[in-house]
Amino acid sequence: MSTLSRQLVSVVRRHAVLAGLACVVVGALMIVDGIASGRRFRRFEHARPASATVTSKVEASSVPPRWDVALAWPDQGVGARGVVRVGPDRARALRAGDAVAILVSEAGGRAVILASDRPRERPVDLGLVAATPLVFVGLAVAGCGLALALARARLSRAPVRSRTRPRDAAA
Repeated sequence: MSTLSRQLVSVVRRHAVLAGLACVVVGALMIVDGIASGRRFRRFEHARPASATVTSKVEASSVPPRWDVALAWPDQGVGARGVVRVGPDRARALRAGDAVAILVSEAGGRAVILASDRPRERPVDLGLVAATPLVFVGLAVAGCGLALALARARLSRAPVRSRTRPRDAAA
């Protein structure tokens, strides 16, 4: 076992409740993200493809670096407009006047995304919500965190086992 692993095990043993709580929080965030990804997939599942023109690019935030790219496209004989938020790599690649492929969804109000950003993970329909497999991973992480927090007394009393053999005193 490496030194880092031993130190991590030592910290988790001493602070089992905090480590368990951290796992529960990370698991909960994974669950929320999995449900949001499922909603996003459902929203753009039957979106209409279109070709748009980049009209402008404006920095939306510096931390994390994000840009709002304004788009215009013909929609049923009338010009339509929309904004997509992109990261730094995509923002550097896009210039005003560039043609881009987009998806336009009318489900729950008009929404636009770049065609290359189409959600790929097919969600599992859980009745009330559609969720990606990340939800189940989040449930497992949260469950392990809860078990860790509840087993704190046993962890603090457990003996530390060493993988090295004791040296022979006679030799």
